Amino acid sequence: MNKILLINTLHKSQDDRTYYHHAFALSNENVQVFIFSSLETKNEIAHNIHICSEKISTKNLPNQVLTISKLINKIQPSIVICDSPTGVFSATISKNSNTIIYDVTEWIPSKKHLKNTKLFLIPFKFFGLLFLNFVAGLLTYKFIFGEYHKSKLFKPIFWKKRLISTYFPDLIYIKQTPPRAISEKVRLYYSGWFNAEKGFDKVLELSVIVANANPTKKIELQITGAYSNKVDSEGFESIISSFPKNTTVISSNFKNFEDFCEELKTADIFLDLRKNDFENTRCLPIKLFYYLACGRPVVYTGLRAIKDVLNLSEVGYSFENNDIESIANGISNYISNSKLYLEHCERAKQLSENQYNWEKIKPEFVNFVLNK
Repeated sequence: MNKILLINTLHKSQDDRTYYHHAFALSNENVQVFIFSSLETKNEIAHNIHICSEKISTKNLPNQVLTISKLINKIQPSIVICDSPTGVFSATISKNSNTIIYDVTEWIPSKKHLKNTKLFLIPFKFFGLLFLNFVAGLLTYKFIFGEYHKSKLFKPIFWKKRLISTYFPDLIYIKQTPPRAISEKVRLYYSGWFNAEKGFDKVLELSVIVANANPTKKIELQITGAYSNKVDSEGFESIISSFPKNTTVISSNFKNFEDFCEELKTADIFLDLRKNDFENTRCLPIKLFYYLACGRPVVYTGLRAIKDVLNLSEVGYSFENNDIESIANGISNYISNSKLYLEHCERAKQLSENQYNWEKIKPEFVNFVLNK
């Protein structure tokens, strides 16, 4: 029986894309599926998927590459799917003859790679990482891209096969419930890091404006995630403590994939007001498609990557030019106009069921990986 190894150095073993979508799909194709992540130590077999992960320090790249290459030699897979250049380099130096597929879902380099780097070193680090990423592209047999913009770097490598397989969810994970009336109480929902870069400050500001504009209504804000640092925690908690009396904040930490999907059914309107900078605007948010699958309106920053695939006005509101007031008016309009709210709920559900779901793209992914 052929073996497929999915190597993650940027994501954990049970990442939503790697485990719940790619591995599950491939495990039904008469192949043995293995997952390795260098971010945790975990050994188990679940749903016929073998997880054989080992935590390795990210500060020692040669050790990472050697450790992963030894695992490849031990498992001897016929196909290796990598989420980073590290995985590609490991598969390349292994003694095992295998097909290397590079699943590109992250920017390399990105803002986080350059954070806390001394100013004069930034150009060297930026172009060094860019070069390594491009070399990984040359070494791979074919590409899978999570979205169009992340494929642009590899356009010069035009002769290699490529597939754009977007972050659409398998609807079996989404617990759909009929939308309820929000004329008296509305629950806004935000998931992610509680920091300004992700637009958390705008989420709080929006909630206050909506609450003040609807003083007789109950406004609930569900926030799921964590603070990036103590300064953010103290600053934002101070803002939350002074929220209007008709507003309740419900806070919880990041959840595993299945619990996250379960929690989504409690929301009435989803919010994501991240900064619209050079990098963010070229990133297609994964959660967007999970929110649509719930059949609820979304309020998102008008990112270029979103506009490439979806007209936000059909299913909610686009946050443009930091215009919080117009978004607040839109949410107030939902509260007073149940017809519009329900129309956007239904349209989101239709788009998810007819277009933005894993079943629509799974056969193409499986055929691409297995050369069917």
